[in-house]
Amino acid sequence: MFLTDNLAAQAGTLALVPQVVDCVSVPVIAAGGIADGRGIAAAFALGASAVQIGTAYLFCPEANVPPLNRQALATARDDDTALTNLFTGRPARSIINRLMRELGPISEEAPAFPLAGGALLPLKAAAEARGLSDFTSLWSGQSCGLGATLPAAELTQKARPRRPQPPAIPEPPALEHRPMAPALEHWRLSWSRVCWSKV
Repeated sequence: MFLTDNLAAQAGTLALVPQVVDCVSVPVIAAGGIADGRGIAAAFALGASAVQIGTAYLFCPEANVPPLNRQALATARDDDTALTNLFTGRPARSIINRLMRELGPISEEAPAFPLAGGALLPLKAAAEARGLSDFTSLWSGQSCGLGATLPAAELTQKARPRRPQPPAIPEPPALEHRPMAPALEHWRLSWSRVCWSKV
């Protein structure tokens, strides 16, 4: 979003982080698509010093998320979101709704930032009064499918990356004790006598 307006050419987080880490001498904070300990561990493995989690915290009871947004988040998956400039005039990721489907998520006719939001206000207000999110920005990242309704403190603790545990090594099967054949037992006793006689 910051280097070019060509959204199709934007690198994803996991491709971008190691490139940035290799080019700068300051700590790098990874953001985008990270929602749990697995994403955090991946970002750290790629050289990030920290991560920023966004969408996962929208599911927390403490988050000031309007009911229509919570309703949309509850069923959203990664392919239910798209980058759009319709709500703000700049690209941001939202759960796809009627406005995005009918106009396309990106439109050259969208008013420039910060005017786009104001232009939608009458439509948004009328739709929300009827319980519809047709013209509401439903901000969400692609990690929405990983969301869980947890208190923020519990989510934070649960998201801590854990060291992977090595796979358990199975115990060898117990050896069955069988009595020695008589000839072998005779040899063992004879050998024992020879050894003891030399002591």
